Amino acid sequence: MGANTKKTEAAAPAASVTTTPVVEVPATAETATAVAEETIAINFYNEALAIADGQGKRIVLLESENLNLTEAIIGLQAHLRTADDKVAELEAEKVNGMQSIADLFEKLNQAESTVCKLAHEIEYQKRGKLVLKNAEESAEHKTSFDYNGRTYGFKENTPATLFHDDRLYTQDELLNDAEAMTTLIVGENGFIKQIH
Repeated sequence: MGANTKKTEAAAPAASVTTTPVVEVPATAETATAVAEETIAINFYNEALAIADGQGKRIVLLESENLNLTEAIIGLQAHLRTADDKVAELEAEKVNGMQSIADLFEKLNQAESTVCKLAHEIEYQKRGKLVLKNAEESAEHKTSFDYNGRTYGFKENTPATLFHDDRLYTQDELLNDAEAMTTLIVGENGFIKQIH
């Protein structure tokens, strides 16, 4: 058979056992064009099926990847919420810590104030004891003070030490300090009395 020929078979009658020989029909230009067009159409069809099959597989693959990405995004969002919660907790702890620090500073200031008061009290007591000791050791004990021709002294209810002008004095020290006694007399201090 030639390249440009077409095989055709004649239909045999059903009762006949004889075979019909195959007759080659010479190809015409019209037949060759039809065969070529049919071959091209079949090839295009097969290519289109292959492309569609590939595109379908690619679509399935992309959908799978999209599903995986969606799951990953959901997981990341959950981690982000957890991180946001942790940040909120840490910020709350920071605020509580700052308040605790402020409370500690307040307590520290109160403690410093108490220590200062106690230190002042201790110093006051030390000076009082020293003044008393000096008064006891002093040989000269005055009992009065003269001012403007009058004599002044201390009342019987006067304590052994007096705090005057930010200083602690014994009665004897005051009687020997003209400026301090003048201030007490002029200021009409309640522990001073006029003797004469």
